[in-house]
Amino acid sequence: MTVCQNSRGKRRHSGHSDNKIPEKKARLSIQPEPSSSSSEVECKSNAKRRIRRRTKGLRELIKNKIEIALSAPSSPLGHLFTSRDDNGTPQAAYAAVVKAIGLEEEDWLKAISLPAKAVESISNITDAFCIEKGQQNALMVKYRVPSWSIEDCTVYLDNLPESCTSEKISRIARKFGTVVEIRLPKSSSRPVPSPFGILEMGKRPKAFAFVQFTKPEACQKMCAVSFFF
Repeated sequence: MTVCQNSRGKRRHSGHSDNKIPEKKARLSIQPEPSSSSSEVECKSNAKRRIRRRTKGLRELIKNKIEIALSAPSSPLGHLFTSRDDNGTPQAAYAAVVKAIGLEEEDWLKAISLPAKAVESISNITDAFCIEKGQQNALMVKYRVPSWSIEDCTVYLDNLPESCTSEKISRIARKFGTVVEIRLPKSSSRPVPSPFGILEMGKRPKAFAFVQFTKPEACQKMCAVSFFF
């Protein structure tokens, strides 16, 4: 390599150098995907409205059938509300409720194939119940939380015989309204002496119980009638 000095006194290198200038990497320009136009958004919203309009009659039919079933003295849905949500509200699977309200086969097939949003929208047209997603995104029918307290919907029964059971109480209570829960406390096991030593006898129901209804009117009806178990 030859080194020479130019007229300005600066050194200038000539020849090939061992140090190579790194090549510039080509830059990739990633362009964002084009967003959907306003016309596409409007088309989707209009399609949803058309689906809602087509299913309006079916949703009103489901709402009316469930309301009638819940308000019946011997509700055909009472045995389905066996579980509770995190707030303690009784709930039942939507598919089981729809099957028990007496829909025709064609309407029943349409009811169980409705989109989840359409089913949940039934809650907006009724005050008796609501439909929400529960565990594992399963649709659940729940009693609408009433404005009154649980105490207003509960009847206290006293002086019950030992032979009284929850089934007997339920058969009588369902004549006055929809039963949410029956609590029949049981006593602890009692020791009984025998020739073989002390035996622990099984639990037996206590002489009182609590019956919870969905409405306080049912409590008033039950308290106004005298009956025996």
